[in-house]
Amino acid sequence: MTIVSLAEQKAFAHVDFNDDDALIAQQIDAAQAHIVQLLGYAIATELADPLLVPADLVGAVMQLAAHLYDHREAAVIGKSAIELPLGVSDVVRERGNYSF
Repeated sequence: MTIVSLAEQKAFAHVDFNDDDALIAQQIDAAQAHIVQLLGYAIATELADPLLVPADLVGAVMQLAAHLYDHREAAVIGKSAIELPLGVSDVVRERGNYSF
């Protein structure tokens, strides 16, 4: 179960057409899976009710999915590679040991 709907992600990423719906849905899944790996627990298992998912985790999934949509390959700026959008690492670090 994803914690971000396709409609929510499209609104967040300012996508107002349907051509990329399958791609965006795949990137939502990939973003959430990546964050789950970093957290060390399954968001959907810990929080069966989407209304209970902390807003910062939802935001982290949305930011990462938008980043994946905008940068479909590894992003390198100058001499440093950008692995995660600003803020995603902070949320994961803060929530990694969070107990529900």
